[in-house]
Amino acid sequence: METFLKWLFGGSAPTPVFVVAFVGLTIIVALIYVVAFIQGRSVSFWPPQIGEKINQSQKEKKTIGFGNSNDDIKDACNELGIRAIFAQRDVYQVSYPIQNIVKSAFPGSTFRVVARTMYLLVNRFEEVKQALIRGAKVELCCYDPDADPSVLEQLAFYTPMDTIAALLIFRRQFITWLQETLPVGTLEIRYHKIPLLESYFSFAYDSEVLCVWDLSFGRDVTKKHIFVLDDKRRLGANLYTRYNQIWESSIIKFKYYNKKIELNNLPSEQVKPTPHSKTK
Repeated sequence: METFLKWLFGGSAPTPVFVVAFVGLTIIVALIYVVAFIQGRSVSFWPPQIGEKINQSQKEKKTIGFGNSNDDIKDACNELGIRAIFAQRDVYQVSYPIQNIVKSAFPGSTFRVVARTMYLLVNRFEEVKQALIRGAKVELCCYDPDADPSVLEQLAFYTPMDTIAALLIFRRQFITWLQETLPVGTLEIRYHKIPLLESYFSFAYDSEVLCVWDLSFGRDVTKKHIFVLDDKRRLGANLYTRYNQIWESSIIKFKYYNKKIELNNLPSEQVKPTPHSKTK
């Protein structure tokens, strides 16, 4: 250090001037970067770069919350692909009746449900039949009744017997109808092993895909909140990809194809869920 100070103050006149100028320039550059950062600009040290100042309207567009205008929220929903939000399921069912959706079915269109149970199968027999008669592909995927139910029992009022009961009704009633009617559509039932707390329905026809995300917090319809989504935009696209992955990795248990039953591994009358130890 002593040697450095001797060189600094004992050298030629330009040396201390150069050092002072360098330190001053460093301080000025540092202050410029600090001010730019406070203003909300993007800052890069290498390569040296300072971005444009973000005005208040640009900040509001990036943040959705209290104080934003309805137009801002509408723009954000449009970017995410949220077409509509329903506070409870029965209101959604009035606005998007499944009977009307089925009427749009034709050979090549696809109905897919990825959920916990086979609720749709039991409560919408006639709609499923009409879709098959019109030539649609019906794809139903539920949580494996032999998988560990502990998480869903705690958070989603789930019991594997709900699924087994639905599948037994299907086995007794729907299979007979398939064999007698021989509809031109196809039907697959699969099991997944993901303890979903929500369900997902999609109806693909032409180049359009109607996606419905059902968030359930209880058995009552007032505790089921519905998002209708565009599969080509942010949230809609991400959800479509997630549930497609679940479908693709699920196990086929029943398959009706080309007017015949190719596979039937659904539970019989005597089956009971596999017992699992309770988690604490």
